[in-house]
Amino acid sequence: MHLRILAAVLLVACTAPATPPSNLELAIIAPSVPVIGAGEVELAVHLIGDPARAIALEVSADPQGPLCTPVLEPGGNARCTGALASGDYVLQFAVTGDDGVVVTASRALAVRPPRELDDDGDGVSEAEGDCDDTRADVSPSAPELANALDDDCDGIVDDATEAFDDDGDGVTELGGDCDDGAASVHPTATEVCNERDDDCDVSIDEDASCDDVDGDGFRASAGDCNDDDPEIHPDAHEVCNGVDDDCDFTTDENNAIGCVLYYRDADNDGRGTAASRCQCRPNLATGYDTTSTGDCDDANGDVYPGQTAYFAVPRSDGSYDYDCDGDERLLHAELASCVEAFSPGWLSAVAACGEEGVWGGAAILVPACVITPSLAVQSCR
Repeated sequence: MHLRILAAVLLVACTAPATPPSNLELAIIAPSVPVIGAGEVELAVHLIGDPARAIALEVSADPQGPLCTPVLEPGGNARCTGALASGDYVLQFAVTGDDGVVVTASRALAVRPPRELDDDGDGVSEAEGDCDDTRADVSPSAPELANALDDDCDGIVDDATEAFDDDGDGVTELGGDCDDGAASVHPTATEVCNERDDDCDVSIDEDASCDDVDGDGFRASAGDCNDDDPEIHPDAHEVCNGVDDDCDFTTDENNAIGCVLYYRDADNDGRGTAASRCQCRPNLATGYDTTSTGDCDDANGDVYPGQTAYFAVPRSDGSYDYDCDGDERLLHAELASCVEAFSPGWLSAVAACGEEGVWGGAAILVPACVITPSLAVQSCR
């Protein structure tokens, strides 16, 4: 009996105590956001319980597969890095305790190209037009400020603010430009007489040349070429008086008050064509130098109204109308005759203008009238 009790005590004393469960839990630390950029990713998890009970750690990404093996740090954190391309994943962290129990924790993760991420949290990514994704106050919808930044991402710094040179004259409103919509207006501009403060000194047209001395409504600086005579100014009518009345740098130009119609006389025969100009005096340079008109061939100086001479050669157009009356008058239209007395004339037929005919210009009267023939050319006008 005693032997039996002793054996039982020895059996109990030699049996090892049972291993308690590891009771490990996992809390995911990183990534801490649901969307990250593609590339190297930091993965971290915190072991709740006794970290010494963990014998294996692993991180995988579905559908990619194993990513990395976390390294346990003092304090219960375990970290590693893995590479993830753009896509949608389910991360799974796993720890195996020394009791063989595997505990897992998972998290959905979206991986996108860096340009598609909104790094500064302003609601706009680089791909959507954010020109500085490190500043939440810079985006396409941000107001532009005078701060040397392109706040609204339109490619222009400080536009539509007082710090921008709108007219391109090199001076901004902050720099003293009193009209940043006019490039001719700025602090270093020259003041001119234009009823505007060109040099931004708060004075308008302060130069003495801006005065209208003769009271005709025009200053010398505004084009009055004689500010001592109220009849002379840019709006005056030009008069035939040898003076530049309208200040256009031309004296007595065509159509001035008192002008006379002059006709173009190209052949200098004293008669012009219908082409005319109202001038203060004849202009030999242009050919408008006669007050008489009616020349029907201004390329021939022998052709003009009132011509009394006759010509055996036609004008350039073939006509023999040298006196411009619309007719061709023969110099000799009569036939020779010996009736009662001798009369010179054409024999047998009257020659036409410019044509040769037989002319009877002389005769022997005794004992009978005999006309002496000769060749002649008919002249006309």
